[in-house]
Amino acid sequence: MASSQVMAAQWEPLTAYTWIDGAAQVHEDYEKSVPQFFVPDVFSFATEGKDLRYGTVGMPVELWGPRRDEESEDDAAAKIGLVAGREAVEGVLNPGAVLDFLRFFTIYATDKKHRKIKIIARFRQFQPTNLIVERMLHGKVKQRLIWHIQGSGKSLLMVFTALKLRAMAALTNPTIRIVVDRIDLDTQITSTFHASDVPGLVSTESRAQLQSLLGQGARRIVITTIHKFGEISGVLDDRDNIIVMVDGAHRSQDGELRPQDAGVAAHRVPVRVDGTPINKRDRNTFMWFGSPEDQGGYLSRYSFQDSIRDGATLPLHFEPRLSEIHIDADAINTAFEELVTDKELSESDKSTLSIKAASIQVLIKAPTRIAKIATDIADHFRAKVEPSGFKATCRAYKEELDKHLGPDASTIVMSKSRGDSPSWARWTSGADELEQVLARFNDPDDPLKIIIVTAKLLTGFDAPILQCQ
Repeated sequence: MASSQVMAAQWEPLTAYTWIDGAAQVHEDYEKSVPQFFVPDVFSFATEGKDLRYGTVGMPVELWGPRRDEESEDDAAAKIGLVAGREAVEGVLNPGAVLDFLRFFTIYATDKKHRKIKIIARFRQFQPTNLIVERMLHGKVKQRLIWHIQGSGKSLLMVFTALKLRAMAALTNPTIRIVVDRIDLDTQITSTFHASDVPGLVSTESRAQLQSLLGQGARRIVITTIHKFGEISGVLDDRDNIIVMVDGAHRSQDGELRPQDAGVAAHRVPVRVDGTPINKRDRNTFMWFGSPEDQGGYLSRYSFQDSIRDGATLPLHFEPRLSEIHIDADAINTAFEELVTDKELSESDKSTLSIKAASIQVLIKAPTRIAKIATDIADHFRAKVEPSGFKATCRAYKEELDKHLGPDASTIVMSKSRGDSPSWARWTSGADELEQVLARFNDPDDPLKIIIVTAKLLTGFDAPILQCQ
């Protein structure tokens, strides 16, 4: 077993059987007994020769990350044993990588408890960042698609990428524009950059502010939503060192807003970081952002299976629940004809009513069906989830759930849109109210047990207490 603090004076073999034993000895013994030894530390690592993990000072052992190369084929067998261990050691501990970590991939952030913590990039952030920077410096291929699953740390990937791009002398102090398509994603990314103390950062509050920044040619990191480009026409800045990173922003593909509409010249095509790329005829992430020179159309991919393997995402286990819909066709036809006769409907009205009545939404929203599903949810929650001290989210049925669990056990979190009923206003909470709801949900002692979600909590939602969806 080998364990070490890189950039310290020496490494010392430990008496251990797995990397976990070595990492625990570093974290629980050395860091506490000789903290001054970790002042020059870039990162610590532990390996038994087959698996290598690394982390920063103060990082819990369960958060130490592996070093793996991206496989060129989706179905390529994972490397294991001494071969994988040797490649990990050579990849992490070579002088170039250590200096890269020291200069570009280590940040000091403030956590939710206002403590200063040291963060080091995972290799799923380290490798794509270097690929993006290399491609920017060579300037041959413009499109860049990073396809990483949700929850894999894309916000931090953008932090490290922005910092390294800004530090490249050849790019002459570039402007970095980070474009998202939702306000909650804007808030999440802005919070990540602010918590990481990234210099030269500005988050736009209005279209006027964005247009002013674009017109001035501000050499800063600008975070904004794609919607703020809607009323900006023409190219406001044609410098070559403008780099646009797009997180999601599917609206940029729907015909309303294209990547070229981001207030920059068309030759500055953005980097897209996405967890759910679209591959349709009229909306194609790979066509707009991927490069034909990249196998599969993406520069880097980190899949759901990769995330589970590395412990970044918990596996999902599905238990099918039978939702029966019984349709008495004869009775429906008889009632329909009686309604047509009674109301003296025209053929046009009859056709319109038939289409509306046959809608799947009418069937799935039938009161008897909702009551049965709510009963099943309540019974399953009481039997399988609540006894373990966990909580749950679901997508509908609050009124029926209240009959089983009480009104305080559940709440609704939903996004706001123009066609919403006025009665839904109390469920479309602002950022502060949503933060309070999530804090209550993560509190084991709070009576709130179930969040009913509609088009919300799509990103950056970390709830260890959540067991059932």
